[in-house]
Parts: sequence; C-alpha cells; structure tokens
Amino acid sequence: MIQPAEARVLLATGRFAAFRAAQASEHFTWGELTTKRTDAQLTILSQLPAYMANLAETAKGLETIRAYLGGRPITITSGWRDMATQRALHKGGKGASVGFHPLGLAADFTVAGLPPATVQRLLDLPKSVLGPQGWRGGLGYGRGFTHIDLRWLDEDWTVR
Repeated sequence: MIQPAEARVLLATGRFAAFRAAQASEHFTWGELTTKRTDAQLTILSQLPAYMANLAETAKGLETIRAYLGGRPITITSGWRDMATQRALHKGGKGASVGFHPLGLAADFTVAGLPPATVQRLLDLPKSVLGPQGWRGGLGYGRGFTHIDLRWLDEDWTVR
C-alpha cells in the first residue's frame, strides 16, 4: 500500500499506470478510487494533497463496509471526479452541483450479490462496527449503485 503523498508523487511525475495499480488500501487501488479519470484529470488531482488524503479516508470507509458485509467484493463505479465532470453530471440531471466526489470524500459502488437498496438498508442498521447509528455521513442509492460520502452529518437519499 502507498500513502497519499507517495501516490501524489506518481501523479506529479506522470507515472499514471503505476498510480492506477498502486494499492490505497487492502482491497482498493488508487485507480479504482479515481475510476474513469483521464491522465489530464489526474494531473489536477496531483495538485490537491488534501483531496488525496480524503480519498484514503474514503478507501478506509469502503474497507469497513466490505468487512461489515462479510467480505463481499465491492466495485467502485465512481470515486474522485474533477469539477468539470461534476458540473456536467449535474447539468445532465445526475449528481449534485458540487457534491463530495470532487473533494475525494465520496464513492459510488456495487456489492457482489446485493442490490443497492439492500446495501443502503444494511448500512442504515445500527451496528457496532459502523457506530451506534449505522453509516455516518451521506448514504443513498440510485439505479445500479450505492453512494457513500464522508460528510459531517447524516443524510440518506434515493434516486429512482
């Protein structure tokens, strides 16, 4: 595993393939946390050290969820995205105008064998591994994905 500062050096020196392959946590690579991003977009991320640290925290949250769900594999469908991508999604009716993805504090994902509504319901249950109120932060699901973010307050939502 490599820390955010090391991952940032890979980006800053143009070693994008090495960045994408490097482990951010036991089960997630930096490439998965930045899925679908171009080399040019990743260059922007290399200039945002706090956002790199946020991505590491998001990976920890996903590891906690993976363990809580019995080790079921998680596939990240969207992690960090630059503001231009976020604005385009919002303009197209998908996503918040700013949101937590551009801060590195959010992920959309699927869990093997579980529909998104079930994942949200399970993460809302009060369990000690997730804290007394279940997942702390943003939690929602849409068509084919579950969303988590590390915001400072609890908020649940659903897109149908």
